Amino acid sequence: MHSSSVRLESSAACGQRFGLTHLAFSMGCEQAVAELTERFRADGFRLLEDPRRTGDCYYESVVLDADGNRLEITV
Repeated sequence: MHSSSVRLESSAACGQRFGLTHLAFSMGCEQAVAELTERFRADGFRLLEDPRRTGDCYYESVVLDADGNRLEITV
């Protein structure tokens, strides 16, 4: 992946930055994505994106873990 617009000072949860930006976990089916997303929500984690179909046809949601890392839950 290449981008000329990434700034080092970006610290926002949804911001672009150098290095590790998120971890992705493949759940195997859309129902598993929805269930794990709801479990994270119920446990008080910050949800950045509800389960949705992306422009590149993935079904995913994004949540922040306790350390502020983005976790992508996908099929």
